[in-house]
Amino acid sequence: MDDDLKKLLDELESLLQKNDQQQIKEETQKLDQSTDDMKKQLDRTLEMLKKLQVNEKIDDAVKELKALAKEQDELKEASENKKLSEEEASKKQEEINKQFEELKKDLNELNKLNEELTRPMNLSDLEQLKNETTKDLNEAKSKLDQGKSSKAAQNQKSAAQKMQEMADQLAQDKEAANKQQNEEDMGLIRVLLENLIAVSFDQEKTMQSALSVRDTDPYYRKLGRKQRSIIDDTKMIEDSLIALAKRQPKISTFIDRELSAIRPIFNCSLMILMNTKDANYQLINNL
Repeated sequence: MDDDLKKLLDELESLLQKNDQQQIKEETQKLDQSTDDMKKQLDRTLEMLKKLQVNEKIDDAVKELKALAKEQDELKEASENKKLSEEEASKKQEEINKQFEELKKDLNELNKLNEELTRPMNLSDLEQLKNETTKDLNEAKSKLDQGKSSKAAQNQKSAAQKMQEMADQLAQDKEAANKQQNEEDMGLIRVLLENLIAVSFDQEKTMQSALSVRDTDPYYRKLGRKQRSIIDDTKMIEDSLIALAKRQPKISTFIDRELSAIRPIFNCSLMILMNTKDANYQLINNL
């Protein structure tokens, strides 16, 4: 619980003791807003953590696949050059096979976690490569058990190449996905900026009009409807900003802070326009 939320709860408790109904209502509205903001912030944080986990799992998989490919190549050279006995070569091959089986589990977990993202990365389907690699590894082990080192070397070489291919593909997928996401977000930021400027001008025009119109004038109610329309337009922009914040951790705190400041002002402006004109001066002074 942050300090602002704790302060609100303390104030609410004090008001309950005083039985100040009007202030209780106002503080409860603030508390509802703070709780809603906290839920949205938690949602964004969870999304960022999932994306971070996906990127880390890709990096780990790439590193482990490259290391295992190198280990497989070294075993091929050692067994071909008779640097290891048939028994030693077979044992080391079995260890590599087991490591690859664990790697396959990690890759499956990576795909599962990626699908949980709001916008999953476009990762290549590695199923065929994994199956072919497993087949090569098993055949290499079988041939080593039979003392056929030269024939086993063909499967070992093929398995190592496929591991390297999977590592390269994953690295390329990650780079392409992050590049595409950044390009899309830059385009979205430009559109949102244009929309925010337009809404800003509409809001200023509406507030100035409200100050020059009597609250008994039918046009005053029309301004109230205009204010509601502005809030609806802003809600669409807000949804886009929240989605952007989930993907871009560096600006998420700024977006969250500014949206939290804007919402109560908009709600207050609508309430004022639907009630009395005089209160507009209070709103203007609070902006």
